[in-house]
Amino acid sequence: MALTGGDIGNAKREEPLRAAIRKKNELFFHRWRPANWTYLFGFRKQEQGQNAVEIPKFDPLIEEWEKRIAKLRDLKHQDPATLKEVSELTTLNVQHSTFNVQRSTAALQPLPTFDVADGFEVDLWAEDPQLHKPIEVNWDAQGRLWVASSEVYPQIKPGQPATDSVIVLEDRNGDGKADKAAVFAAGLLIPTGVLPDSNGGCYVAASHQLLYFKDTNGDGKADEKRIVLSSFGTEDTHHNLHTLRWGYDGHIYMNQSIYTHTHIETPHGVVRLNSAGIWRFDPYTCQLEVFTRGGCNPWGHHWDDYGNSFFTDGAGFQGISYCVPGAMYFTYAGARRELQSISPGNYPKFCSLEVVRSPQFPDDWQGDFITCDFRAHRVVHFKYSEAGAGFQTKEMPDLLRSTNVTFRPIDVKFGPDGALYVADWSNPIIQHGEVDFRDPRRDKEHGRVWRVTAKGRPAVKNPDLAKLSVEQLLDRTLSKN
Repeated sequence: MALTGGDIGNAKREEPLRAAIRKKNELFFHRWRPANWTYLFGFRKQEQGQNAVEIPKFDPLIEEWEKRIAKLRDLKHQDPATLKEVSELTTLNVQHSTFNVQRSTAALQPLPTFDVADGFEVDLWAEDPQLHKPIEVNWDAQGRLWVASSEVYPQIKPGQPATDSVIVLEDRNGDGKADKAAVFAAGLLIPTGVLPDSNGGCYVAASHQLLYFKDTNGDGKADEKRIVLSSFGTEDTHHNLHTLRWGYDGHIYMNQSIYTHTHIETPHGVVRLNSAGIWRFDPYTCQLEVFTRGGCNPWGHHWDDYGNSFFTDGAGFQGISYCVPGAMYFTYAGARRELQSISPGNYPKFCSLEVVRSPQFPDDWQGDFITCDFRAHRVVHFKYSEAGAGFQTKEMPDLLRSTNVTFRPIDVKFGPDGALYVADWSNPIIQHGEVDFRDPRRDKEHGRVWRVTAKGRPAVKNPDLAKLSVEQLLDRTLSKN
């Protein structure tokens, strides 16, 4: 009541005030709890500590918004010039066009060439400007590919607007290339995961929050936004909440990495995870629990035909690990026991994980693992088999690889046509802490999705799952795709 001078009934006049308060709070959050704290002020500050000078620059910006708020508090006597200014500064299109977003030094980026496994071929399915900087991709029931895309990564600048987005890509004529790209949700801050649901919406991991966006009028754009969970750790933006997947049990599984300390207040109590691990979340009851603890960067997670789940690690030379609910893995502090990797030997850093279940791929590939070695520009193939009470993997020849330094495969998902789709970060710089956040070589523009198919095998013709009956959907669970 004091904030609005006793008049809270005029929604039209209140909205500019609310927008100003939200903007001030956003800036204060970046000042009080800056992303990448580990690198700016923590034990790895020798790598990015020079960028800590940016954080106090949020102070004058916060003061400016405090002054605007003061001029809007009295709803009956709001300053017209301030109303106009707030409207302009909180409109995404104006922000996007007026802020000088850092661009890469190379205007054009050559397309990579590939060495492809015998019997396979790769084609470009989508590229900028249809999308930019994909981080995670997932398919919906209508056969559309949802992309979490970030040009702000790895660190927002003082005064820089959050201009990241969720993009929906679609191949409407079935020619093997995306011909429609639509922005579903904009104004996001470094979205590291996206997961569409069956109700016209999607879950998005962005900064310290799990968000839910929904399209209620069918225009293909989100018009509702809800904060589902808040206060995930942000100590390192490439460790933020990521790898969103639907489990066979109807729960959402999502991961965080080693520097992250998370304390989530839920209707069922506070849940904590002070390191890497995998979360299990029931979106219907808001029940959140820790599924596994440990790992360095568990950037991939998937299930086999029997409900066994596995995760890849983006550090620590672990390869692929077998997920046992409640188990603890490499790096978890204070663990009484650690469940070891199922990949004998040492391995590079892997990102994403997919299990081959596609009649478009050869029979002897079914059930195998595919992941990404983003540092060595290759898409990797593993077989696995039972070994004692668990499993053991065997690395096979690569599915594809490139000598082009901008090819950075970071996610792989099988599409409804049975092809494998590879999200390409398209960036010569992938190191997070080792290379300066403001290095001009960091590409902010490019991004691609590649489509890998087996030669001589037809694409799968899949119906629109959203239009099938319950009985038909149950029959589809027996599909090989």
